[in-house]
Amino acid sequence: MTEIQIAERTYRIGRMNPRTALHVARRIAPVVLGLAELAPLMERMTPLLRVTEGETPPSVSIAEMVEMARPMSLAVAEMPEADFDYLVDHCLAVVHVRRGGDTGWAPLMVNGSLMFEDLTPIEMGRLVWEVIQENLRNFFPAGALTS
Repeated sequence: MTEIQIAERTYRIGRMNPRTALHVARRIAPVVLGLAELAPLMERMTPLLRVTEGETPPSVSIAEMVEMARPMSLAVAEMPEADFDYLVDHCLAVVHVRRGGDTGWAPLMVNGSLMFEDLTPIEMGRLVWEVIQENLRNFFPAGALTS
């Protein structure tokens, strides 16, 4: 199991049962195809992350980034709400949160309800992404789910 820190909390990413993982994979396949179309942008963005002081970073416009992100964004936007809810609920169901004072771990969700109502949409999205990577990294082609 992987542990990650987001904001002030530490989360443990658990394992989905294989049947649930297959259903999640089926629902995110169009999104993964959209990610594949982001490869040219990622190749252009990688040097930006390695620029040192005094160097001129390569130019990537906001318009280029938006255009290249379009296929993935459309795939997420067009996902039926029931599929989106299935994906989020089943991903968050395998996440645990470290309790204060290092007294153990608590499930993030119990019976389909979040136990931590202050979780932001960005934090939730990051947790869903981490669960997908942890559980489906060998299901899709190499590199398709890397962050």
